[in-house]
Amino acid sequence: MSRDLRLNGYQTTKLRAINADKIAKMAAIERKNAGNQKLIDEQCAGVCKERDKELVSVLSNDQYSSYFSARAAYYKADKDYASQSASILLADAVQNPAPARANDATVGPTKPKPANAPAGNLGRNAR
Repeated sequence: MSRDLRLNGYQTTKLRAINADKIAKMAAIERKNAGNQKLIDEQCAGVCKERDKELVSVLSNDQYSSYFSARAAYYKADKDYASQSASILLADAVQNPAPARANDATVGPTKPKPANAPAGNLGRNAR
């Protein structure tokens, strides 16, 4: 989309944030309503309308016109990606869970001790 619409850096950043949010919503819809394609299509269309409203404030009139004329292709690409990424996002959430603590602390490996450090007391009083 960035190349097709000739976006600047600010617009590209905003567009990526908007698209990431909408793809996550579409993936959640895909997971929640698996097997009911009509309901998935209706709810995903609502998500795309949300995106259209947000893009009005980011894109210029010419860019939005270009987007609007190719919107069906972008919608199809987003929907396909969301259906594929629904399982990917779920697997990622299981493999990398968010911290459960209030201060967002994570538990990680400790610093390794240096291998060449002398053992024991080698100070002035060593015997």
